Amino acid sequence: MALIQYIRDKIQANMEDPTERDRKWEQHLRGVQAAAANAKANMAHPTKNWGFWRHEKHLAKYEQNADPAVAKLPGRRAPNFSSE
Repeated sequence: MALIQYIRDKIQANMEDPTERDRKWEQHLRGVQAAAANAKANMAHPTKNWGFWRHEKHLAKYEQNADPAVAKLPGRRAPNFSSE
């Protein structure tokens, strides 16, 4: 019987404690929930600041497209055959 008791003690020594396992799992879940809440809060923030379209880089593209000399270059629009 001593051999069986020895084997049982060795197996129990290698097994993890269920309360410790549950505590670690709960800690993991709380960390995941906190990270998800943080990500959800960050999604509410705007990706660009207000008035970003007024920056000269964006205005330069608009002004280039509005320029009549550039607008009449070939390849800018499909030809209008109805006026001929």
